[in-house]
Amino acid sequence: MKQACQSKDTTSIVPQLCFSPHENGFYFMKFFFFLFSFSFFASLYFTLLTSFLSFRFLILPLFTFTFISYHPFFPPYLPLVYMCVCI
Repeated sequence: MKQACQSKDTTSIVPQLCFSPHENGFYFMKFFFFLFSFSFFASLYFTLLTSFLSFRFLILPLFTFTFISYHPFFPPYLPLVYMCVCI
């Protein structure tokens, strides 16, 4: 497989994508780790959202930073960063 990837084909316009099975497994694992972490933090957020102190610590900052983040100097993911750091 490495010999096929190292061959210099100058007639092809489409670039050759050469991944070993180890690299394919690495990206596959990375994708599922992203899905797991996203679902974990989403479920954690909605659990905290329905808790007793949710209005003070989650809903008010979420609305505040969501309205602030429409300003062009603020990134749109600012509420998520705030919730992950402050909680």
